[in-house]
Amino acid sequence: MARPAVTVEGQQRQRENRLEKRRRVSDQAKGWPAPGTGLEERVLLALEEVRPALLRDGGDVDFVSVEKDVVRVRLRGTCHGCPMEPKTLVDFVEERIKLYAPEIRRVEAV
Repeated sequence: MARPAVTVEGQQRQRENRLEKRRRVSDQAKGWPAPGTGLEERVLLALEEVRPALLRDGGDVDFVSVEKDVVRVRLRGTCHGCPMEPKTLVDFVEERIKLYAPEIRRVEAV
């Protein structure tokens, strides 16, 4: 029995579906949060991603709060009071949080 002919639009739709499926699988493999994940959960995922690098240097980071577009964290260990603390906070922690939660405008250490 012959298969029905697929229209150009049908082929395009199939191609888009395959690409979307690959993107979702790739994002999940990278550990990216699923669409619809809450703001606090995305911030926590970002902090979990930076934590191993901070631990290697004898430091750590704790989530304190998120209010509107500001995240508050506490740097611990060798990170707390380090001369590089502001740079670590902005160039590393804040950058990663903004990647997971673009609506965040600022990260503050408390």
